[in-house]
Amino acid sequence: MLTVYSIDAMIASMKPSFAIGFSAHSLAYEAGKAAAAEALQSLNNPSLAVCMASIHLDLDKVLQGISSLIPKNIIIGGSSYAEISAIGVTKNSVVILLIGDPVVANLSHASLDKGIEEAGYHLGSSLKPLAKSTEDYWPLGLLITSISRDGQSDPSEAVYRGFGSLALFGGLNCGDYDLGMSHPDFWTNYQFIEDQVKTFYCSMALLNLPKDHFTPAFAFTHGWQKIGPVQTITKANHSLVYEIDGIPIIDYYKQFLGEDSGPDFFESMIQRYSLSLELGEKESSKSLIKLPVACNFEEKWIRYLPSENLQGKKVRLMQANRMGVIRGARQAAIQCKQALNGEDAELLFIVSCCSRSSILHSRPQAEIDAIREVFGYEVPCFGFYSGGELVPYANRIVDVLDQNSSMPGSAYHGSTVCLMALGKKGKSATSNTVVTEKPVEPVKSNEELQILLKKSEQVLDDTEQFLTRLSSRGIEREESLKRLQSIINTYTAREVIEQASLSASAGASQLTEESVELVYLFLDIKGFTAFSETHTPQEVIRTINQIFDPVTQILMSHGADVDKFIGDCIFAVLKEPAQAMLAVQKILAIHKKLEADGLPFALRIGMNWGRSVRGSVGSVHRRDYTYIGDSVNLAQRLESACTPGHVLISETLASQVDFKGFSVTPKDLKLKGKLLPVRAFECSIV
Repeated sequence: MLTVYSIDAMIASMKPSFAIGFSAHSLAYEAGKAAAAEALQSLNNPSLAVCMASIHLDLDKVLQGISSLIPKNIIIGGSSYAEISAIGVTKNSVVILLIGDPVVANLSHASLDKGIEEAGYHLGSSLKPLAKSTEDYWPLGLLITSISRDGQSDPSEAVYRGFGSLALFGGLNCGDYDLGMSHPDFWTNYQFIEDQVKTFYCSMALLNLPKDHFTPAFAFTHGWQKIGPVQTITKANHSLVYEIDGIPIIDYYKQFLGEDSGPDFFESMIQRYSLSLELGEKESSKSLIKLPVACNFEEKWIRYLPSENLQGKKVRLMQANRMGVIRGARQAAIQCKQALNGEDAELLFIVSCCSRSSILHSRPQAEIDAIREVFGYEVPCFGFYSGGELVPYANRIVDVLDQNSSMPGSAYHGSTVCLMALGKKGKSATSNTVVTEKPVEPVKSNEELQILLKKSEQVLDDTEQFLTRLSSRGIEREESLKRLQSIINTYTAREVIEQASLSASAGASQLTEESVELVYLFLDIKGFTAFSETHTPQEVIRTINQIFDPVTQILMSHGADVDKFIGDCIFAVLKEPAQAMLAVQKILAIHKKLEADGLPFALRIGMNWGRSVRGSVGSVHRRDYTYIGDSVNLAQRLESACTPGHVLISETLASQVDFKGFSVTPKDLKLKGKLLPVRAFECSIV
């Protein structure tokens, strides 16, 4: 049950800085007047009135009712999809937040007819001279705006150019979300501009918050779940997306929604499956939801809000669900409260996206309850469901204003819940009402319940279809990945694959460098060039593989890692010198047999034992993970100096092996790159 208590005499003697009024009167004029009257009971000389009214009301009459009691020059606000107050989440209602001493508030309006950039700059530059010293005051901009005629929604960058550093909080006025995106009036929303209701306007109130009274804190989150890998928007015209990873955007969604999905179903479902932009390089970083809001099947694009240039952006497919939305709201509340550093909240301002209310379906109150359970139901609460949300990136006001911090300033979001809490230093002067029990949602009529049930069943059916196709596509992708992995394993050195797996498991993005001591083997085919000049490519490949295939099998059976094939040459490494000698013994033996069968090639093998460095060489676009050093170079020089049909090994390797099964001839060689002769041993099988 909802219990509302009047403030007692002691609290009444204190002057509150904030007061909240609410009315759900059936007559629009009376609703506006009643909400204003309730708020004025506790704060009779406000410097700002934030007024949000349901899009379903006659907003002209609502504003007439409000301005009959509140001066028109301090009013900011307009239409909303649903309203938030101590009563909970309501529709067809009016909520008013009054702000007074010691907060110093100033207000400015601007038309969007000349573009959102000019409007934003006007707001910032006109309020800049009214900003008080940042030594004593926190600068906070409360921004209420609309989508411009050209589809732009974020004037914040232009505001910053006109004003400089400040914290921006607020959102977009909302149209009738229940109409659906295809309806021509879906985006029609309204702003209160003094004593008139207008469209395509934006307003900003500059709040100078005295530091010795208040500490602002902020938070935002969406609670959507990642269900796809990072992908790239490969074709976009600002916020109109045509392709993702080269796949037409309509086809990208249809692979999950179905080929036969109609426009109504398609437009409904894509709002539950949005894209997100990561804010930062870490996987755990915050992200911005880009909500699909319009489809054009003929021109084959989908528009995403909040609007920005999406060409080349890295995105993920996201899924909305009720538990995630509620969990996200609770997470935002915890972050916001922690940023108050133990101070009690004097006011809690909530701006949530209208799409979240649709996702919550029959439980819109659950999101607000999750937030208020963290702060306590005694904290005055005000807010609205919007068409877009504006909030700082950082939680603490000092980080928001610090241009050297990792993410200063604010940004517009979509399908996000945004919070601003004003912590009070010292004892709170409470507003006119205190809710000490959890609000209870009003009982719905049978007709309303039938509508909700029908929508629930449709959402369930649609979601099952999506998940079925997603699962099917996941299986197809897994099979494709297995085939891809098999191909990669065939074409990539085994050690590289193992090192890559270890590095990826450790969270690294590249392979580590290391010093190693190994046997380095180079094997070259003598006569290959002449053979390739007189035979077809198919004959060349088939013939060279007659020797490469058995040689590779022999090397790997003795623990070798075949690092690479260099034309008619093999480069491999082995850990054990004795195994290296056994391997080359078998290679020379099988080569003799192939020669007897008519193979037109001779082999030369050079081997050395020593230390090298293994690391990534190349560029950021293409790298090779290989062995570098004088020990590797010497093995290659020995191979070049070797007599065909033999193996030439270095003195260091010879000192660690026996020559059982070999006929050995010592040699002193003058090799390229060496000042002194090199002692080596040329071996042939007996």
